[in-house]
Amino acid sequence: MREGAQLTRNNVSAYAALEAGMARVLQTAGDTGDKLREIIDAYFDPEHGIGCTLCRSHIQSRDFSLGNYAYLTDGDEGLESFNVDRDHMSILPLIKRAAGKAGSCFRLFSSP
Repeated sequence: MREGAQLTRNNVSAYAALEAGMARVLQTAGDTGDKLREIIDAYFDPEHGIGCTLCRSHIQSRDFSLGNYAYLTDGDEGLESFNVDRDHMSILPLIKRAAGKAGSCFRLFSSP
């Protein structure tokens, strides 16, 4: 973990590092090739960017998604229609590139 700001509470000191960044920002950029590499470097490269190590991704489509989609068809209680192929095509490659740039400190969380 990179060195961060010192925090003191109840006479106990701790250190915190800035951790921020969002995969959805990368997904909505709509850029490819050199521009996408530039965006990933700016967010996640610890030497040439701001060195983000925390990446937030959404579950299913959101208001910033490139389209509306769901992992399940409505009413499918048996989960037979469950499908994450769209994430494999668009979101996961970006997350993997960000993780590769950020290194071993990379963390990911997903939320609806």
